[in-house]
Amino acid sequence: MYWNVIVIVLCLLLLSFLLWKEIRRPNRSWLTPRMVATTIAVISLACLVLSLSIRKQQTTNNSITVLLLTEGFNADSVKKFINKNAGTKIFATGKSIKAFNATYITDVTALQTLTNAKQLHIFGYGLGDNELALLENTQIIFHPSAIVNTITSINWTQYIASGEKLVVQGNYNNAASSPAKIVLTGFDTNLDSVTINPKQTSHFQLTAAPKHIGKAVYSISVLTGKDTLQKEPVPVEVKTIQPISILLLASSPDFENKFLKNWLAQNEYRIAVRTSISKSKYDIQYLNTSPVSLSRITSSLLEKTDVVIADVSELAALPASDIATIRSYVENKGMGLIAKADNTENTSAFYSKFFPLAEIRDSIRHRVKLNLQDTGISSFLKLEQPVYIRPIAGTQSLIRDQQMRIVTNSKMYGLGKIILTTIPNTFNWLLSGNNNDYTSYWSLLLKNSAKKTPLQEVWNIQPYVPVINEAVHVKLQTGNTGIPHVQTGKDVIYMKQHPNLYYEWEGTYWPAKTGWHSLINGENSTNWWYVYDNTNWKGVRASAKINATRKYAASQQDTSIIPSLQNNKATKVIPKIYFFIIFVVFAGFLWFEKKYRNG
Repeated sequence: MYWNVIVIVLCLLLLSFLLWKEIRRPNRSWLTPRMVATTIAVISLACLVLSLSIRKQQTTNNSITVLLLTEGFNADSVKKFINKNAGTKIFATGKSIKAFNATYITDVTALQTLTNAKQLHIFGYGLGDNELALLENTQIIFHPSAIVNTITSINWTQYIASGEKLVVQGNYNNAASSPAKIVLTGFDTNLDSVTINPKQTSHFQLTAAPKHIGKAVYSISVLTGKDTLQKEPVPVEVKTIQPISILLLASSPDFENKFLKNWLAQNEYRIAVRTSISKSKYDIQYLNTSPVSLSRITSSLLEKTDVVIADVSELAALPASDIATIRSYVENKGMGLIAKADNTENTSAFYSKFFPLAEIRDSIRHRVKLNLQDTGISSFLKLEQPVYIRPIAGTQSLIRDQQMRIVTNSKMYGLGKIILTTIPNTFNWLLSGNNNDYTSYWSLLLKNSAKKTPLQEVWNIQPYVPVINEAVHVKLQTGNTGIPHVQTGKDVIYMKQHPNLYYEWEGTYWPAKTGWHSLINGENSTNWWYVYDNTNWKGVRASAKINATRKYAASQQDTSIIPSLQNNKATKVIPKIYFFIIFVVFAGFLWFEKKYRNG
C-alpha cells in the first residue's frame, strides 16, 4: 500500500515537471498533443511499476444435481429423474437403501462437505425436523411418495383418569379393492372396530372403557379378510384421581337423583345428599364422606366441595344468602355447578341466565341420540317433551342431539364453570343396561365442572411417537426454583432453561430400549412414557416427515438461490505488456516530434 502511494506521488511530480517544461518550451506548436502524450506516457509508466487488476462479473456453472434417497422412495420416479439429469450425485440416509449405487451418509450435514450443494432433490418420505434443521439454507425440491394401505395419523389420550373413556382417533388410506377393518384390542379382547371402504381415505374413531389402574398396552390391528396388515401398540396409563367431593341438592325424591347418587358412590366419589321432603325438611345422606351440617349452604360446607349438582327448582327455593354463597364459590374459588333444568322456566338467576330454553310442544315421545363433546353415545334415549338450549356467545356446548340441538351447555363463570343440562331421565340408560353411556355422560359433566387443582409439573414428550435410538425432546414446566434433576431409569437428562419462560426446561434423550420408561424430577412422583420400536407406526411417522419436509420446502421457495448458475465477482490482473506498448508508442511520438521539429 505504501509502495503504491510512493509510486503515484513520484509519477505526479514527474508529470507536473514535464508538463511545466512543455509549457515553457519556446516552440509552442503541437503543444496540446505533446501534453496529452506526456500524460499518457507517465500514466503507463506508473502502471508498469504498479500491478493493476479489474473485478469482472462472471457466471460459473455449478450444474451438478444432488439427489437424496429417503425411506419410501419410488424407484421408477428416481430412474426417470436420473435419465433426465446426467451426472447426478446420489446419496441415501439409510443403510438398507442399496439402489442406484447411492452413497450412504449418516448425517445430512455431510452433503455440504461432499457436494457443496445449494439445492437438493429429496425422494421418499423426506426428513424429520431435526434433520431439516441441519440443512441450514440448502434449497430442497421434494418428491414425496404416497402412503397407502396404512394408518397415516393417530391420536389418543395416553394418560386418562379412572372412569374416563379411551378414545383413539386417526386416518386410514385404503387404496386396496377390499375393505379394511380396524380393531382396538385390549387384554385379548376386541373392544371396538370400524370398517374403511375400498379406495377411500377415511377418519376413524375407536373407544373403550378401561377397567384397570396403571399402565397397559392396548393394540390396533388392520385386517383385510384373514390377513393382518398392521398391528400397532397403544400404550395407556389410567391414573387414580383424588375423589371429588360432591354436594347433591334434590328438589324431591326421584329416580334420577337416586340412580345418580348410587353411581357416584360406586365410583368412590364423596357425596353429601340433601333431598327436600317438604318445606324446611330434608332427607340427608352421606356416602364415602364424613357428616356435615346441610341445613344451610355455608362457606364451611362449600370449602370442601368441588361440584354442586342441583335441580334448578331447588336452587330457586334456596334463601338469597345461600345462592350468594354458591355464586361466590363458583366465581372466586373455582367450584363447579351442574344445574339440572327440571322445568322450562327462563330466569335471570346467575346459574340459568346464560342458557335460554326452548321446548318442543307436542305429544310425541322423542327418541334422542346424543353426541358428546369427545365421543358418541351408542344408544337412544326417549324424552317426553325435549327441552333444548339456544346457543349464545360465550357458552360452549357439551352435548347435542342428532339434529345438533344443544341439550347440555356450559359457561365459564369467574374461576369456575356452570353447566346446565335438560336431560331429566339419564337413569333409563342404567335400566336398559347401557352402563357405558350413563358413565360417559356423567363423567363428561363432572370432568368439565370439577374444581381444577394446579399441577406441580407438566411433562411433554416430542415427537408424539418416540422411537428407539432417535432423539426425544423432553419438556418440563415447573414452578419450582433451581435446575431440575431429571432421570429416566438410571440415565440423567440434562435440562436447559427456556430463554424467556423461566418455568420451562428442555432436554434431549436417546432411548436405547423399547417399552415403558420412567421419568422423575428429584423427589417428585414417577411419570411414565413409552418408546416404540422403529417398526411401529411407520405410516404415521412417514406422514409426519412428509409434512415437515413440505413445510421446509415451502419456506425455501422465496429464496434467491440459483444453484446451477451463480454470478461471481472475479479479480483479473492486467498484463503489463499492454502498458509497455502504450508507453513506447507515446514516448516514441514525443521523441519523433522533437526530432522532426529540430531536424
